[in-house]
Amino acid sequence: MKTPKNVHGALLGMVCLLNALTSCKKQDTINLQNGSVINNSEKSTTSVTSTIGAPSSNVNFSNALSQCKLQSSYENSGTSTTDYNTNGLVKSDYFYLSSTNKMVLISPLGASERTELRQNADMSLNTSQRMRFDAVIENIPSGSGVTIAQVHNDYSAVEKPLIRVYISGTSSTSKTITSKMSNTYEKDDTSYTSGSGSVSFSNGQRVYVRLQFQTSGKKIAVYVENKDNGQVYSQTYTVPSAWNNADGNYYFKTGAYNQGSDQKAKLSYNSLYIDQP
Repeated sequence: MKTPKNVHGALLGMVCLLNALTSCKKQDTINLQNGSVINNSEKSTTSVTSTIGAPSSNVNFSNALSQCKLQSSYENSGTSTTDYNTNGLVKSDYFYLSSTNKMVLISPLGASERTELRQNADMSLNTSQRMRFDAVIENIPSGSGVTIAQVHNDYSAVEKPLIRVYISGTSSTSKTITSKMSNTYEKDDTSYTSGSGSVSFSNGQRVYVRLQFQTSGKKIAVYVENKDNGQVYSQTYTVPSAWNNADGNYYFKTGAYNQGSDQKAKLSYNSLYIDQP
């Protein structure tokens, strides 16, 4: 039979054991904003407990991101955007590296809202340049949908992209991916050259997109492949003479630029490259 002293010692040992077990259950989580480790006892803005970091830390994105800035209207009221340096950048709501090593971009809710990567470049036509990416795409807004890739231009008079690749459709389960080219850079001129054909698309499918300048003839080639259903779309555009004044000021963009208003479009990139063929 235990003496009172022994009982007291046993009780004290049980208390210490319980304290040790409790502390062991306090798992570390990641503060997505700055990448530092915090305890569950502190308030966290996310329920994600796996490691998430900056997309620029991953070799599949680092080279492209070194050439880009992030533009997003996520933290603004309205559709005006804020520019961010992508080196080491993490935005837990809309720009981060997932635990499966995907670079995630999410648009805010609303038409003309966006989260995009904008290349810091002034390129001329007939130069050997391309942008290519592989991504899973989800939550496409209804109707006009979302633009996922562009050739744009920062000449002072340009008011819209030269080329855009976009997903659209009224059905919640079946949409299409295609492209079109603006015949002029004036906002009020609504004339376009539409691509011949399209690729069917359903929510959550994986696509490969490539935009590539040709080395002669002021031509830009668009290529889209749905990796899940095997469909392919390709189109080569000859840039109209109305854009001649803007030559030397071209750049690539990719991300989620909403044309519809009922979904926060999400792109989870497996890879993104901006390079020469």
